[in-house]
Amino acid sequence: MEDANPFGFTIYPHISIFRTWYEVVDLSTNEAIFEIYKEGAFKPTFIMQDTTGKEVFTAKKISGWSGIYRIFKNSVRYATLDYSSSCCSSQTEIQTEMKRYLGSRLKGSSFEFVDNYGRLAFFFQRFVKFLRTECLVEVYDNIEPEIAILASVILDTIIRGAQSAAVASTAAVM
Repeated sequence: MEDANPFGFTIYPHISIFRTWYEVVDLSTNEAIFEIYKEGAFKPTFIMQDTTGKEVFTAKKISGWSGIYRIFKNSVRYATLDYSSSCCSSQTEIQTEMKRYLGSRLKGSSFEFVDNYGRLAFFFQRFVKFLRTECLVEVYDNIEPEIAILASVILDTIIRGAQSAAVASTAAVM
């Protein structure tokens, strides 16, 4: 894959009826470094905070029907995540002011993002262990880890919604 050693993070979703938040743990120190809170359902907002409670990034879905999320740092637009899918394929792109990363869905619930030169920027994999979900993110030097982590949380939410819709449609047919 890459010659450089990636930074590793694990994302633990905490989902209840009234509140959804994610705990991000750095695998090198095994300590929590971020918490990401999801507010809203149709047009969700994701608020990423460090361990002191300081806001690092905020991501907002621009409309209920699109898959476009604007990512803000200090109320200034910093990046855009664009996710679109159809029955046969999906396309994911992260655009910052200077760089563009293209994501492709690999087998199952994993994504790989590369920069304009084809170098791996980050890899996201979602695992379901018993009834608990866990996400692994490997981040390389050519993207900010915070952007990769926030994009992974948004993708986890999208995958979770698609799986819920598939289960609901299967139950409706029966």
